[in-house]
Amino acid sequence: MNAKQKKLSFLLLQSFLSGKAYQQSQVIIKLENILKQMEPHRESWVRDPGNYKFVFFGNPLKEKAYVWRFEGHHLSFTFSSINHTITSATPAFMGSNPAIILTGSDKGKEILKDESGLGFHYYTHSSQISYVKLFYQGRFHLTS
Repeated sequence: MNAKQKKLSFLLLQSFLSGKAYQQSQVIIKLENILKQMEPHRESWVRDPGNYKFVFFGNPLKEKAYVWRFEGHHLSFTFSSINHTITSATPAFMGSNPAIILTGSDKGKEILKDESGLGFHYYTHSSQISYVKLFYQGRFHLTS
């Protein structure tokens, strides 16, 4: 993509995500530079914050139904639309490597701290049976 296309593509992504999710996604992309420094021996591929893709299935200008996806290392978002209304925003994934930045100007930063905290809280305060029940009922909220 050229610079203008890239800018417009990220504006599109920003318009579909919450402000927090968009900010987190931008930091996760920048983590590729940290990983590049941490893994100088890696030869199978080069860490690249530019190696993220926007893919469209259908044409939003010509078709009532279309899907678009944004994907890359530790990020994946898929949005389905009918008549320019989002009908689905799944599957979606955000991951972070490193989970906590250990060096540099962002030392100590934990990109998905709130989300990790909720996951660990739920894991340590739930029985296997309640987890299975919630999983199959499609409910993942915490109660005190």
